Amino acid sequence: MLTGRPIRKENADPFYPVSAETIGRNFARKHGIEGTDSAALAQLRALPVEKIVDGGQESNDPGGLLIYPGPILDGRLVTGTAQSTYEAGRIPRIPIIIGSNSAVMK
Repeated sequence: MLTGRPIRKENADPFYPVSAETIGRNFARKHGIEGTDSAALAQLRALPVEKIVDGGQESNDPGGLLIYPGPILDGRLVTGTAQSTYEAGRIPRIPIIIGSNSAVMK
């Protein structure tokens, strides 16, 4: 992966001002789940696929809170944004497939 969002740090990168942790809390709240304890985790795990995928929505509503983080900057697998990686010449020499479709798994 060539890009990623910081796991915990807000405003760590101008392209990713919101951390993955905050986005995870936004996602949970959208589904009425509060807290960070084992009960909240059990509720998240119990969500059906349809609610998790949610039509590929990245925010709760247009201009709303982000609920999908995309790639995560973890410092080991993803060590920088796409821009900083390219600028430093650390371009992976592997084929990359980018895209999506509207297929719905049933």
